[in-house]
Amino acid sequence: MKDNQHEQLFTELTSSEGSIISGGVTKVNLKYLSVSDTQEWPRDEAYLTVDGNKIWSKTVGVGDHRIDKTFDISGSSDLLTFFEDDAWPNNDEWLGDHTIPASRRGTDFKASFTQNGANYTLVYDVFQA
Repeated sequence: MKDNQHEQLFTELTSSEGSIISGGVTKVNLKYLSVSDTQEWPRDEAYLTVDGNKIWSKTVGVGDHRIDKTFDISGSSDLLTFFEDDAWPNNDEWLGDHTIPASRRGTDFKASFTQNGANYTLVYDVFQA
């Protein structure tokens, strides 16, 4: 019997450590935003954050709006949050959250943001690079 026979063969890795070993990083490509209803009429000053950092903003009305923004997932998942920029009389309006796990892969995923009267659908892809 060898001395190392009972040593641990596997270890737990974070998604970041795993992506380095597997040779890639998980990336998210935000393709477009489909607006069925705005929080304010006729347009919203919408913005999107990833883990609290603003990554995209645009004045949007009903219809499809190209985003074409790519970012790396940090850790095991990232939290997307949509807001409507509303300086008066209230602070910004929260339109919803969506979590993207680092293990997800595929195209044309959809995230809905329907709080405070808005109806947004965000379409995105997740891939390893």
